[in-house]
Amino acid sequence: MSTKIFGKFFYQLDVPRHLFDYSDKNLKIYASKFNFKHKVKMRYGAFWDQTTFIVSVLHWISSKIGGNIWIRFSKKIKKGNIFVVAFYGFLYVALTPLTVLLNFLKSG
Repeated sequence: MSTKIFGKFFYQLDVPRHLFDYSDKNLKIYASKFNFKHKVKMRYGAFWDQTTFIVSVLHWISSKIGGNIWIRFSKKIKKGNIFVVAFYGFLYVALTPLTVLLNFLKSG
């Protein structure tokens, strides 16, 4: 789902670690193709995706204005900039209901 929302700015498509984002349908097809004997059970872990959403949005904004906001943002967090830390905390808490909903809808 996040790939559909953020496209090439999706944080988890960070090459070279992740080149693809597979759908449930594709994973089940591959499991069947390679004769997995056990029933395939999908898990959705969107609860901790607040960071993914925040960073993906920052990547998208960076593409519009230039530079890399996430790098500057994360450096300020590491330095303990209270405003940036508080803002990140606010975004994290504010996005929690959305990520729980995505998990429930099996879209995380």
